[in-house]
Amino acid sequence: MTITPTSPRPPQAALHPASLPEWELFARMLFDALRGATWAGWTTYPAPAANSQTSSSALGVHLSGLALATETAANTKSTTAHSDQPDPVGDAYDPDCIDALLDKVEREAALADAMGDLLPPCLPARPERPSKWHPKSVTLLAILRLARTFAHPEAMVTALGAPGALTLLGTGSGALDKMVRRVLEAIVVDDDVWPEAALDPVVMLAENAINTGTIDRHRPLAALTDKIRDAVEQGTPLILITPVAGTAPKALRDLRPNVIPLAPLDRPMLALLMDLAYPDQNAATAMALLPDALLLSRLGPDALTLAMRAPDPVTALRAIADALSPPVEAAGFGLTEFPLPDSVRAPVEQLIRDLRDWQDGRLAWRDVSRGPLVVGPPGSGKTELARVVAREAGVVVVAGSLAQWSCESARGSDVIKSMRGAFASAAEQAPSILFIDEVDAFGDRARTRDHNSTYTDYIVTALLDVLDGFQGHEGVVVMAATNHVDKLDAALIRPGRFDHIVTLDYPTLDLLPKAIRWQLGADLPEADLSGVAIQAVGASGADIAVAVRAARARARMARRDLILADLEEALAAARPALPE
Repeated sequence: MTITPTSPRPPQAALHPASLPEWELFARMLFDALRGATWAGWTTYPAPAANSQTSSSALGVHLSGLALATETAANTKSTTAHSDQPDPVGDAYDPDCIDALLDKVEREAALADAMGDLLPPCLPARPERPSKWHPKSVTLLAILRLARTFAHPEAMVTALGAPGALTLLGTGSGALDKMVRRVLEAIVVDDDVWPEAALDPVVMLAENAINTGTIDRHRPLAALTDKIRDAVEQGTPLILITPVAGTAPKALRDLRPNVIPLAPLDRPMLALLMDLAYPDQNAATAMALLPDALLLSRLGPDALTLAMRAPDPVTALRAIADALSPPVEAAGFGLTEFPLPDSVRAPVEQLIRDLRDWQDGRLAWRDVSRGPLVVGPPGSGKTELARVVAREAGVVVVAGSLAQWSCESARGSDVIKSMRGAFASAAEQAPSILFIDEVDAFGDRARTRDHNSTYTDYIVTALLDVLDGFQGHEGVVVMAATNHVDKLDAALIRPGRFDHIVTLDYPTLDLLPKAIRWQLGADLPEADLSGVAIQAVGASGADIAVAVRAARARARMARRDLILADLEEALAAARPALPE
């Protein structure tokens, strides 16, 4: 790949003072190497400065002179054509014809001089339009994270280009994978970064290194594509790029690669990114306005791109702060107010404490409790519980399900790709909770064989594979929920995948006042709900939510505030029939 800069590269020493950190010097070197590449950015040109009317007039004069000269030449040619001079071509060796030929040459020279006098002078060559190259935000992010990870070109070459090196490079974001690949492909052929004597590695996305379809699992290399297998056999350096090492295909993890996660974005890296994106706009002053508490590692490529649409660094950093700031939650409603039986509350509170201690540096990740598998009927609050835990622990929640992952395509490979994308998204936003809803939809490989059995085997095995590979990934807890625990594959509920399997049923009578208060929020703050709770016996949390909405609608129809009677009537209408 050849990259042509828009302007000659200035001397490195003059551009980058030696006082800068090594990783920053390396980042600026990579930036210079990619400058002008069309895939890495775009070029803008200023509007033409010349007046269009003046240009049109000059063009008209030029065309008029050209027409006059053409007419004169035609008349001269006509006169010459009808002259009585002999044809010098046919009598090339006749002395008389030689004189005639000389006369013709003189006439043609005179004609050329005449045309030169009639034609206007040539218009001056249009000066080269000045241009400005703008790097893409995702390009800058890829450059900075690579530079911060390796700090120096020699260290990168040693890690990635050694004979037989096999590297699994974790970007932390599926949206960054392709740009990291293109950056690496460009710099391994740049002599200023990658020495000519060093081996050129094969760079590929991890998902493209594996054959699709039936795989002979008894042969370790059978899953690899021909290109990757040849590289492994020949000792060619291999760089395989994946969002998270744990979500890479098992066949690649079985090769025991050297796993290198890219350094996460931090404040010094963002400061350099702003300086490169907004040159001569005093980005350092704008950075001083950015709150210190923001977790910049959560800033993904897409959010960064949207923020960097701003015309100045102050506006861009304000958009970044907004993207990373958690939404404001209603005060006073957390885990304490959420209606939970003690059997569920205890493991959930332990998980929250562990996550807080890990974030404060008081607990190693290996000691953090694993997320629970929550079992319960529809409407019992399983999904809401995951959101409450995330809020209490100060982390984000990334939710997914088989239905969601297969909504665009039911092909097994596409479903697995979407599933891995959800795991990668949770890793990108870590600390986070990955919540898998309706996990029973994956099926059980031990059920009676039918025409869907092969698909079930494939999907369940892929889920277990991702869970096992993701196990121990710092900052991400996996929770799951199901209505039918009896439909789960035995391997999914074995000890080690989930520390606790808890049952969340409909609220009992002692929890119903709290369940109603949870749905009421700030309405009826002083009301005693123990009486109306009796009317809600047998109702699910979802039933109570419907009743509260109906009570509020009744109050709006009467054009007054909500009263307890509205709630009583709504609960009486919504409550399911009690068993005999």
